[in-house]
Amino acid sequence: MASGIEFWIALTSPSSYLASLRVEEVGRKHGVPVRWRPFNIRQALEVEGIKPNVMYERKGAYTRHDWERTARFHGHPYRLPDPFGRSSLAAMAIAYWAEREFGHDRLKDFCRAVMSAYFAENRAIDDPEVLGDLARQSGLARSAAMAAIEDQQSQRAMADATQEAVDKGVWGAPLMIFDGEPFWGEDRIDQLDLWIARGGW
Repeated sequence: MASGIEFWIALTSPSSYLASLRVEEVGRKHGVPVRWRPFNIRQALEVEGIKPNVMYERKGAYTRHDWERTARFHGHPYRLPDPFGRSSLAAMAIAYWAEREFGHDRLKDFCRAVMSAYFAENRAIDDPEVLGDLARQSGLARSAAMAAIEDQQSQRAMADATQEAVDKGVWGAPLMIFDGEPFWGEDRIDQLDLWIARGGW
């Protein structure tokens, strides 16, 4: 049996946010853990030599429409943030600090809070004060979480995760890997579910 589902996400990706609201159910259904791996998607896209979908005129228009439609289909709260495209580096630093200090569940809790704040409440997730509030909401000490933004170990963990993503061929988010099999996009969660159930095809 595979060790679990690798869930590679970008905290500023609407598709990652929408997938985060569904992927844990798949893990519970099959009794496998889901390991959340936030990474710097901008760096991964640069390595691949492509731009975010929203930077293309027609693809961008479709993508924005599809995010809204997908959220409505599943009944998930969602709005495209304004401005869209804030940096997630400070949030990732706190997430990896939380994992190091308190375990993986705290990383998940904080990432959920960040994405919900961004995509449901239009909050400025690149503002340290906002991140401090979200850390406290996630059961973390506000001052320690804010200090973690500049923590060298957290910065290194972010860089290592991003390099691992690039080395594994992760070029977009979300990307879920189960037993070496990659599934890209929120719309592949159903395939991931069936793949685990059937043992592949």
